[in-house]
Amino acid sequence: MRMDGKSLLIVACLFLVSCQRHVLPSIKDPELLRKDCEVLYREFPIATNTPAFTNTFLKLRISRNVPKEQWPPSIRALKPRVICTDYFGVSISIYENSNPAKFGHWAEKGYYLQFNTNASAPRTADHGLGKFHLKASPHKGIDEFSMPSIVL
Repeated sequence: MRMDGKSLLIVACLFLVSCQRHVLPSIKDPELLRKDCEVLYREFPIATNTPAFTNTFLKLRISRNVPKEQWPPSIRALKPRVICTDYFGVSISIYENSNPAKFGHWAEKGYYLQFNTNASAPRTADHGLGKFHLKASPHKGIDEFSMPSIVL
């Protein structure tokens, strides 16, 4: 099968558009976002009776959802799906990938802010099925996170 130039251009444009759908929204006021998330970290601590896991990834995945009614405007502006607190900080989950074959092999993307003064979340944590990745955003103290999907 041979494609003409016009068809190839259309396919390339569609590919670029589909890739751009999951670029994280820009943060308008990083300082305000940090302050608001720090309040949520204090007000919605994870349960104190959870087992004391030594595996850092497990510490990261024990979390508590923050009710939507409690989301401040700085977070709502990002149009998140879920906000959670965990052992290390606050995750703002913005995208969930329901079609890894189309959009790439990741399951979830968003922002992560750390507030635990005694321990830091790992930049990459292997949990047996994949990895959790944190990478620095342009804003100090705010990371972007992604979790790969499980490909069998």
